[in-house]
Amino acid sequence: MAVAEEQLPHGLVLDGELLVWDREAGALSFDVLQRRAAAGGRSAAGLAARWPAYFVAFDILQQDGQDS
Repeated sequence: MAVAEEQLPHGLVLDGELLVWDREAGALSFDVLQRRAAAGGRSAAGLAARWPAYFVAFDILQQDGQDS
């Protein structure tokens, strides 16, 4: 998250989705995303290492205080 904040302009509001790609299944996995969201502690770190999550932005909702 900190990397994105450093690279994007202040006040930018994006709309998008958090996705997890399951390499074993060769597809996106909502089930794995839910498991990652519900996990805590060491299990969260293990799930994150096994199934990284990616944010895919598809719309700019606001920029420089103006709706887009």
